Amino acid sequence: MVEPVAIVAPDAGWPRRARELAAEVRGLLGGWLTNEMVHIGSTAISGLPAKPIVDLMAATKDPAATVVITQHSLASALWFLVPPELDRRPWRQVLGGVRAAYQPPTCQKGARRAGRLRRPPRSGLLRRLGGALHRSAVRRSGRVDLHPRTDGAVIGGADMHTAVVGAGPTGLYTAIALARRGHQVTAIDRDPGPDGDGLWNRRGVMQFHHPHGFRQQVVDALLAEMPKVWDDLIAAGAQPATLPDQPGQPGRVVGLRCRRLVFERVLRSAAEAQPGVTLRTGHVDDICRERGRAVGVRMDGHQVDADLVVDASGRADQLNRTFRGPAEGGDCGIAYVSRQYQLLPGAPNGPMNAPFGMVTTYPGYHAIVFIHDNRNFATLIARAGTDRRLAALRFQEVFEAASRAIPSLAAWTAPDRSRPITAVLPGGRLNNTYRGQLNDAGQVALNGLIFAGDAVCTTNPSVGRGVATSLMQAQQLVHLLDEHRRDFISCSLEFDRWCAENIKPWFSDHVYGDAELIRRWSGHDVDLTRPVPADLIMAATEVDPAMLKVVGPYMAMLALPASLAAVEPRAREIYASGWRPPVPDGPTRDELVELVTAVVRSRSA
Repeated sequence: MVEPVAIVAPDAGWPRRARELAAEVRGLLGGWLTNEMVHIGSTAISGLPAKPIVDLMAATKDPAATVVITQHSLASALWFLVPPELDRRPWRQVLGGVRAAYQPPTCQKGARRAGRLRRPPRSGLLRRLGGALHRSAVRRSGRVDLHPRTDGAVIGGADMHTAVVGAGPTGLYTAIALARRGHQVTAIDRDPGPDGDGLWNRRGVMQFHHPHGFRQQVVDALLAEMPKVWDDLIAAGAQPATLPDQPGQPGRVVGLRCRRLVFERVLRSAAEAQPGVTLRTGHVDDICRERGRAVGVRMDGHQVDADLVVDASGRADQLNRTFRGPAEGGDCGIAYVSRQYQLLPGAPNGPMNAPFGMVTTYPGYHAIVFIHDNRNFATLIARAGTDRRLAALRFQEVFEAASRAIPSLAAWTAPDRSRPITAVLPGGRLNNTYRGQLNDAGQVALNGLIFAGDAVCTTNPSVGRGVATSLMQAQQLVHLLDEHRRDFISCSLEFDRWCAENIKPWFSDHVYGDAELIRRWSGHDVDLTRPVPADLIMAATEVDPAMLKVVGPYMAMLALPASLAAVEPRAREIYASGWRPPVPDGPTRDELVELVTAVVRSRSA
């Protein structure tokens, strides 16, 4: 196909558009850029007639890795990768007679192309401003071209009002994102927010003060939609979690080390400052309905009108049971206790074996350290929920004794390294649950009511997937609302399909993996008559590191659990040979029980 060429008169708005596009791409790619973006090409020359295409160029640390690591944030903003093999003329892509992507046929010696990014057309038309097709490029030695999302998209009109039930991460993120697109949003939560002194006893959120690790998907979501929130989190003391440096390149960001309290406080402040968002304190009693569709919510007996209701109220809300069928799943079988500490002035971190801290796996229990913000960290001991002989870990003297006995925890909690800043916090019931948008009849529960976040999926929090899957949902929901506008039935159906394909697999992964873990914790060996669970596949990479090419993306949630099928036979061979994960130094489960029992007896004496 021959690309049509159009030379137009100079446009004084091109530099402004270049700056706007640069700001958007900078927010999406975040720390991967190594310098400021530069407006290049003919539209950068004042007074010169040119093809109406705005080019931007910037250096990245690694163009191929940039595309892989930021794919979620790019996709959520409607920028999509076009691999070279999909274009027979590798330096251009023509859709509907209009150039949709461009890569120069030459690049610096030794360069490798990572592919191009584009935004697919809507109704045969790509984004234009004054007849100009806009794109931007990211370059180190090769070049990656992008097409941006709809400019300032107003979903369904500026007069559209959305009520968001729940002001946790999912609700706040959704509210801010919708308001930025023209919605008027009322976010309702029964918790009034943090106290003036910064303290916050979050109502109805058991895990609020327990350890958290915010994965790369959370970082991508923030940088894609609200990069200032990311900046504010860093200013508040949160730390980017990075992989170790590699020769010639710094370690890449794979998440955020931060307490849930700090994360929600910063996100709530952003919502309070966002034009179009109103935060209200109250309890939502019911959904108001007229002629088979939602028209608002009833808050403490009073109606709050809305065209759309997004239920982000969490896992135990009554609305879940009223409008939809029963959830799949249930108790994950794992219980835990945790405690927060702060490093003493000048004290270094303790030992680490993961970007978020230290994970030690024993037959019968786990001991984990989560690094947080402002030199704070949390320790956690997880056990089988039915293992009542370890239930006394919830007592301070017992927890402290166990922490002294477990080497990884002892190193972090030594009195000359840190001091406790909370009591010992027992975790509540932990569930793996999934519930889609449909009712028992297989139909959308209610036109104009959409469920998101924990109202759709909850998982065992020990591996930190909860906020990640919730913000992935929020991003996709906002995108679908942009696409479907006021057709909420179509939006709900497509969102339900997307969640079934992209969120439910993580639920299923936990259900199977947690059950297998509990079975082994009870004394059974690896069962090779059944599929090897993910945690054992990950452990087997110690024997065969080549498996990490498949296992690594799964661990980072960049590939779905089904991707592990490619290496499951190799893991099976490893376990069939008799190999088992080495047991780390520290007390066995039975030795920990003896210690717990002894401390409990001394307390009673």
